[in-house]
Amino acid sequence: MIATVERGSFVRSVRGPGRLVPKQTRWVTSKSEATVEEILTKPGASVTSDSIVIVLSNPDVRDRLVAASAALRAAEGDHAALLARLQAETFEVKAELAASKGNYQMALVEEEAGRRALERQVISKVAYKKIAIAADQFRERAQISEQKLQQARLSRTAQASASQIRLNQLREAQESQQLLADALHVRAGIDGTIQQVNVEPGQRVTAGFNLARVALQSGLIAEIRVPESQAQELTSGQVAVLEVGRARVNGVVERVNPAVENGTIRVRVYPIEKLPEGARPDQSIDGFVVLEEVPDALYVQRPIGVTANSTSSVFRLSRPDNATRVEVRFGKDSVGQVQVLNGLSEGDSIIVSDVSSYITNESLRLKE
Repeated sequence: MIATVERGSFVRSVRGPGRLVPKQTRWVTSKSEATVEEILTKPGASVTSDSIVIVLSNPDVRDRLVAASAALRAAEGDHAALLARLQAETFEVKAELAASKGNYQMALVEEEAGRRALERQVISKVAYKKIAIAADQFRERAQISEQKLQQARLSRTAQASASQIRLNQLREAQESQQLLADALHVRAGIDGTIQQVNVEPGQRVTAGFNLARVALQSGLIAEIRVPESQAQELTSGQVAVLEVGRARVNGVVERVNPAVENGTIRVRVYPIEKLPEGARPDQSIDGFVVLEEVPDALYVQRPIGVTANSTSSVFRLSRPDNATRVEVRFGKDSVGQVQVLNGLSEGDSIIVSDVSSYITNESLRLKE
């Protein structure tokens, strides 16, 4: 294989395979112990936040909901009856107060009439004294009725408040049981794609068990893996290009995972352009990260066996049918290319296929 030395902007980059991953995922969990009755969606299916993914069953949850609902209805009836009774008692005390005030007003009128009659000596002092004592008694009764009304109002407030607190507690208990019952129909919770289902029909699960994983459809990013030996210069913010199917999407390095996994480093790339239609979680892709751009550089397709920053022998074509061995000093490398520092000129053609068997030869004769 023949390659030609070129001059221009030499873009150094590292390449690696990868996949699209969701930027946000959500584990759908069970809220109580239950049995898996039915699985309604499979991995890869698109769902909305309200989509039912899995149906669970738990008779105890249903029974507790029925009991809590019955207790709530009974408490609501008791509370309404209590309010009606307290209202009636208040009306009775108000009526008693009104009667006491009326009697007291009548007694005042009689006392005034008795005082005038006493002044005219129409009645005796003893008779007037009886009238005055009666007026004082009616006044005290009116005051007592006023106090009874105040006490009735305080009692009504206290009893109604206590009843309302109990009613609220029972309502919260019923709502809690209702949520547990509703949770037996397990919903996705977000718009996205089912990535994983961890259960099978008939399986028993505990509270908090991870039933399925949902990936946010609109938040895909890329994870590419590059060889550890090529990852030393990687850093956040570098320009990257993703090859998604036949489309190329520009991106930027978001994070370089420091951990080495099977000789590779995982690099998260955030797309700055829209991904092609149909892009989905776990889709295989390729990507490369731009490390640097060297202006006005000589570069060539990297010959087999040549490494970066080394001096190697290559065969340069001197005629169409002849190649001569020359020493070349190579610089930095990139994806499939290497920088030429010395020993070759722009336009030179060299053999880039494996010539290790002939490396001691001064020249090679080429055949078509």
